[in-house]
Amino acid sequence: MTAVPSRSAADSTPSENQAARLLRLLAEPNAYARRAEGIVQVIVPRKGVPLVRGQFPMAALAPLLSSGALRCDQVAGAPRFRLTPEGQQAAFRDAAGPDAFGDQHRLLVPVVDAEGGRVKRNLREDPLAMLARQEGGRFAIDSAGREAGERLRRDIEMAGLPPKVTINWDRLVVDGAAPGTGLTMSEMQAEARRRVQKAMVAVGPDFAGPLMDLCGLNRSVGEIEQGLGLPVRSGKVVLALGLRALARHYGLSEVAVGAARQAIRHWGTPDSRPDFPRTA
Repeated sequence: MTAVPSRSAADSTPSENQAARLLRLLAEPNAYARRAEGIVQVIVPRKGVPLVRGQFPMAALAPLLSSGALRCDQVAGAPRFRLTPEGQQAAFRDAAGPDAFGDQHRLLVPVVDAEGGRVKRNLREDPLAMLARQEGGRFAIDSAGREAGERLRRDIEMAGLPPKVTINWDRLVVDGAAPGTGLTMSEMQAEARRRVQKAMVAVGPDFAGPLMDLCGLNRSVGEIEQGLGLPVRSGKVVLALGLRALARHYGLSEVAVGAARQAIRHWGTPDSRPDFPRTA
């Protein structure tokens, strides 16, 4: 049986942490990974619509491919990466951890806390996910706000990657990709930092701090309220408004918006023709 090597969060390299998160996302039903402009995207179809659930550097594929956790299928001439049965088992074991009985009700991933230490966080108690839960018949944030928060989180994670890890993953080639295509990890890191900076400028100073606490440090609403000196239960309002501003910056909306309605300039019968002025 092929297994993905398991290491503690403190001993894991950034590349291994990315591979572990990629493994977890690919364990979702019908999920697959694809290459896109020098990165790896995880796609999860929902109601026939392919949704991007995460973005990773190309280096995250290597440990999963070498361990046999991934297989590569060709679909319309493009490679798609899916979990093998061994990969599914590895994802289950990774989610279970040493406390398998308790951890079967948790979804644990390694994250960096405010002091820079590595800890495990239960994604079933993820602050952003909890904001999207229904309470009293209403949602604290809509799906556009949730996706905006997830997008900011992905950029923050990408911006925190080092330009190099122990192995030279700068130009990873998978399935015959041309050498030199895509961005290096340092270039992706710089691009992600620029996107984060633009997003923070767009939402303004009132929301930038709370959104970084929520999406970057995974702080709970209560922790954010305490840190900002806000009244109890007011943090949800601040975060909801901030995520709404962030969604506008990303061009995300709950409803489709088309062109504005224009006034009718001319009525005519089916056989009418335009009357152009004659020139001398």
